[in-house]
Amino acid sequence: MSATAWAQDIQERGRTPSRTIAVSVEKASSGIATKPALEAGIRSFAEPAGIPEGVITCIAHGIHLGTSRTGYAESGPVRVTVTAMPTGRNVLRTSWERAQMSERITIRPAVSSDVDVIASMWDEASRALAQRGIDQWQYPASVEKISRDVGRGTAYIVHDFGVNMGTITVDESADSEFWPPEDMPADALYAHRVIVLPVARGRSVGASMLDWASRKAQRAGKSWLRVDTWRTNAQLGHYYQRQGFTHVRTVEHRRSGALYQRPAGVISGTGPACVGLEA
Repeated sequence: MSATAWAQDIQERGRTPSRTIAVSVEKASSGIATKPALEAGIRSFAEPAGIPEGVITCIAHGIHLGTSRTGYAESGPVRVTVTAMPTGRNVLRTSWERAQMSERITIRPAVSSDVDVIASMWDEASRALAQRGIDQWQYPASVEKISRDVGRGTAYIVHDFGVNMGTITVDESADSEFWPPEDMPADALYAHRVIVLPVARGRSVGASMLDWASRKAQRAGKSWLRVDTWRTNAQLGHYYQRQGFTHVRTVEHRRSGALYQRPAGVISGTGPACVGLEA
């Protein structure tokens, strides 16, 4: 079964049939299967079925037999349950079902190995925008700028169960053409390169990232969280307004010239809680 067919099966039926894997599993006295044995058993089922790596990984890392873990597939979160059958050879019965995303997601500073990850997120977002007829970001990601922001500690990765959900960059860099002195540009933090991957869409991850950035601005003693958006992407502007941002002005000669701001510390509270792992 391909990954696409498997995801469609989950969507249509709510869960996939349980499948049985016959593998030799070494068990510790605590009843926990050793990681190599369990991972080998899971892969023998998961890889031919096209189940994504993120799901395999979340199962294999020290799962207790008889308990559950959550991972992500093309259709969104899935929960896996692994049980051991008392036979001559240990048999792992693995069932897969749809699950809700966890109530908390994690945001951490990006590291050098994330530069290409963030660039690929940009490229994926660019393709998705093009499919919707929006001309935003129809050029390659600037690896140089991403690397610069990672080096400054201002670029972040958002993930859940080790699966990347998106990225955001938050800094004090105010574009002087956008925010002149009368706007008191030093009194704000600025969110850039805000990307939510398809696997997380519809789960208010973007709202969580903005709430996290708003709290960060408040902790830094700023009055505002500000963003600039693509002038021709009206949907994005409406999204920010639904998140409590106010349209300040539009700079017509710049592609990303629609400017919005929200008071620091204001949160929407519509998404999962965001746990920040600051450097």
